[in-house]
Amino acid sequence: MRPHAARRPRHAVASGRVGWTLLSAALVAGLVWLPQPQAVFAGTLTTAACDGVRIRTGPSTSDPTAATVSAGTQVSVEATVTGGPWSVTCAGSTVSGDGWLQISQLNGQSVATLFGVPYAYSAVGLFAPVAVPTPTPTPTPTPDPAATPDPFATPTPTPDPFATPTPTPDPFATPTPTPDPFATPTPTPTPTPTPTPFLPVTEGIDVSHWQKTIDWPSVAAAGKRFAYMKASEGTTLADETYATNRAGAKSVGLYVGAYHFARPDRTPGDAIAEADYFLAMSQLAAGDLLPVLDLETSGGLSPIELQEWTKSYLGRIYERTGAQGMIYVSPTFWHNSMGDTTWFAENGYRILWVSHWTGGSPPTVPAGNWGGVGWTFWQYTSSGVVPGITTRADLDRFNGLDLSPVVLANGVINPVGQAPTLTITPSASLVTWGETLLIKASFGPAGAARAFALQRATDGVSWSTITTLSTDADGNASFSYRPPNSVSFNGAFEGASDLAPVTSNTVRVSVRQTVLLRPTANGATRVVSRGRRVTFTTTVRPSPFDLPRAKVSFVFYRRVGSHWTLFRTRDVYVNAAGLASYTWTFSTRGEWYVRSFANATPFNAISARSPVERYSVR
Repeated sequence: MRPHAARRPRHAVASGRVGWTLLSAALVAGLVWLPQPQAVFAGTLTTAACDGVRIRTGPSTSDPTAATVSAGTQVSVEATVTGGPWSVTCAGSTVSGDGWLQISQLNGQSVATLFGVPYAYSAVGLFAPVAVPTPTPTPTPTPDPAATPDPFATPTPTPDPFATPTPTPDPFATPTPTPDPFATPTPTPTPTPTPTPFLPVTEGIDVSHWQKTIDWPSVAAAGKRFAYMKASEGTTLADETYATNRAGAKSVGLYVGAYHFARPDRTPGDAIAEADYFLAMSQLAAGDLLPVLDLETSGGLSPIELQEWTKSYLGRIYERTGAQGMIYVSPTFWHNSMGDTTWFAENGYRILWVSHWTGGSPPTVPAGNWGGVGWTFWQYTSSGVVPGITTRADLDRFNGLDLSPVVLANGVINPVGQAPTLTITPSASLVTWGETLLIKASFGPAGAARAFALQRATDGVSWSTITTLSTDADGNASFSYRPPNSVSFNGAFEGASDLAPVTSNTVRVSVRQTVLLRPTANGATRVVSRGRRVTFTTTVRPSPFDLPRAKVSFVFYRRVGSHWTLFRTRDVYVNAAGLASYTWTFSTRGEWYVRSFANATPFNAISARSPVERYSVR
C-alpha cells in the first residue's frame, strides 16, 4: 500500500528476478541430456532434470515459488506458454529462454489442491521427457545338431513302471501360451514419492491509483481471487480509481475490499472523522471483505496516543458496520509505534494483515504472534508482476481457501439520530502534585441534559470511570479533580434514542513531583567543621507503590572566587516510603550549598528543585 502523494518506504527487499542457479544432475540409465526448449503437448508427462527446480505460481521469475522439487519429480503439462525470461544451469548446461510449462499436476496431485491456483509454471529448460528404459533380453541358446554327444553327460533316466502316470492333456483345452523370450519385459514401476504438503493459501492483490488502468479479466485469469483497493486517506483525499477498480474486480468474480490510509493527529475527534470519511468514500456493502485500517505513519503520536487513536477509529467502524475491522501493519511499525501491544488481538480484532516483504515463509507476526492467532492476510512483496497490470503491484495471500469468514454481513449502518461531539478540555496540561485540576466538557449538537462518564487511565489504555457528569442547557459540564499522578482523561457517551454513541478526545495531564530536603536551615547558613559528614534525605511526592520509583539527584556546589561551581552530583532512587538519602563529607573548607530534585518518571513530570541549603566549612 502507498500513501497518496509518495511511494512509501519498503520494509524488506524482494528477491531478484533471476540470479539463482540450480544444481546439475544426471538422468537415469546413464543417459546424458542437455536441456533444450521443446514443444510440449497437453497432458504430457515430463520430469525434472535436476535438483532445486522451482515451481512458480506464474510464468515469471518474479512470481512466488510454490514449491522446490528434486530431479525425477514428474509433472503433467497442459501447454507451453511465453512468459518472463529465465537463465539457468541444469544438468551441466546453461540454457535460457522465455518458454514456461503450464503444469496441472505434480507427482499425480492436482496443482489446484496443492497451491490453490489453476496452474503452476516452471521454465521449459529444467525438464526432460519421461524415459522408459527398454532392457536387452538374454536370448535362449540354440543347440548345434552336429555337435558330438558328451560321453560324460548325465543319462536320461529310465521311466519308473510303478510311477503314477502323467495325465494326457485335454486336446480341447485352451493351451497355456509359451512366454516370448524376446518380448520387452514389463518394468517394475518406481513408487511415486509423497510430495511435501503445502500451506493452503489464496492469492490476491491490493491496488490504488499507482497501478493506473487495470485489465481485471487478465488479473482473474492469472489466478487472483481477491483484491483490496484504496478508498481514502486522512479526511480529504479519495482515491480516484477506487470506484472503477471496485466495479471491474466485482465484474470478474473477485472478492473485493477497501482500505483507508491513516493520517492520525491530535485534533479532537480526528479518528472518528477519518472513519466516517472512509465509510463515505468506500460505500461498503454486504459481501465485501472486512474494511482495513492501513497504519504506516504515527503523525507524531506516542505509542499510547496512537493506540487510543486506533481504538477510536476501529470503534467507529464497528458502530457503523457491526464488524470489527482489520489492521494492516508491518511488524516494525507495530513494535516501534504501537508498543507491540496485544490489546487489539485480545479484544476481538483477530484479523491481522501483516506486511512483511520477504521470500521466506512464514512472515514475522507482531504482538505475540497476534495473541496466538497468527496472520490472516500477508502482503509478501510490493514488486509483483501481474497480468493485466502494467506497473509493479502488491501481492497478498489469504491464510486458507475459504474467504467467507472475512466477509461483511452488512453494509454501512447509519448511526441512530444525529452524530454528536464530545470534547474534553483540562484547565492545564501540567500541574504540581496536590493542585486541583478543572476538567471542562462540551457536548453538541443537542447536548443539553446529557449524561456521560468521565474516565481516567494512568497508562492511557486501562480506563476507569471517575464520575458521571450531566450537561447544562448549553451542553457544558465541568469537574474539579486532584490527579494523584500523570493521567489521561476522556468522556464516553453511551448513546440515546436520538443520538449515536460517542467517545471524546483523549487528553493527558502531567503531574510535577514535589521534593522536601532535610536537614534544613530555613534559609540560614550552617557552620560545620572540615570533615563533617551530613546525611541528606529527600522526600518525594507522589510516591505510589505500584508505579516506577523516582530517582533523586543530589547536587553539591562550591564557591570558587565569585562563582558557584558544580562540584558533585549523586543519584539515589527513592524507597517504598518515597525517601532517598545520601551521606556527604565536607572535606574542603569554603562556602557550599546543596539542593535536590526528583527526575521524571513514565507517570510523573520532573520536580522543581528544593530550596538551597547553605554551609560554611571551617
